[in-house]
Amino acid sequence: MPSPTGPISGLHAQAVTVVSASTATIHALGKWSINPKAESSETPHSGSQVAIERVAGNDSWDGTVMGYGDVPFAWPGTNFTFSGTIDPASPSVVGYSGLAIVDEFSIKIDVAGGKEIGYDLKFSGQGVLTPSTSLSLSPDSVVTTIRNAIGCRCRVSVIDGKTDWEDVDLTIASSPNPPLLLDVTSMDLTIKTANKPYNSSETNGHTMHLPGNLDVGCNIALLVQGAVGFTTLPANNSVYAVRIYTYYDPNRGTKADRFWEIGWILFGGKSNIDVDRKSDNPIGCTLNGALKVVGGTTPKLGWIKDPAGTLRWGTTP
Repeated sequence: MPSPTGPISGLHAQAVTVVSASTATIHALGKWSINPKAESSETPHSGSQVAIERVAGNDSWDGTVMGYGDVPFAWPGTNFTFSGTIDPASPSVVGYSGLAIVDEFSIKIDVAGGKEIGYDLKFSGQGVLTPSTSLSLSPDSVVTTIRNAIGCRCRVSVIDGKTDWEDVDLTIASSPNPPLLLDVTSMDLTIKTANKPYNSSETNGHTMHLPGNLDVGCNIALLVQGAVGFTTLPANNSVYAVRIYTYYDPNRGTKADRFWEIGWILFGGKSNIDVDRKSDNPIGCTLNGALKVVGGTTPKLGWIKDPAGTLRWGTTP
């Protein structure tokens, strides 16, 4: 199909990445967006005719990729080459390309809504962003299974990860057996690095970034159990290993589960405890947690494993 000469929609959007010299299409891409920016200085002076003169400054850019699935294509703090196209040609050629660094990604699991599982990945430019009409991206021909969040769960434990996390509904009081939190309605997991921008004599006016410290945040929304109220939920400043399931196999004999496993999470509090008699809505709350590097009944360094079982950070549990 020839490229149109007028306006075009996002119908044919594609994107590829190059991470460590390995080129990969972003499969099940939902959206990509970029924001090219340029700074300027306001410099009114005696010769500017009582008006604002401006001097061009450093430029920068950032962007977001929204995709479907539970493992984004790159890890925070990692450099990659982004190429995104917009035209329906095969291969497509019109778009933007530039080196970037991953700032963060968020996995959103809407159990109550039964929504598809996907991620938002944010990145910042590492120098020049180039518009192009010669990118040559092939169509995404991979058949991708997109799962919904129905039945996804969350489990917390004080074990060090060496013991199998058995699938029995237990309360926090039964630890060290890992309890399955009941009536979870949604889960958000964000993994990020605090990347630091810089400009120097070597960047030639194009902003670069250095990788920063890794951090993790999670929010687990659930409905409160009437018989026990809030007594079985993680207490403030309690530390647990956490599994956030992106697929919870209903056939427990097979246990083909997929989950992010994080050691350790410090639960800093609860939010959204709304008891509204007028609306008659179910009473719930949100558990708010963040990364803690050391935890466990026997102090142990933390870890992060993705749903493929790959250790992405820390020590093997």
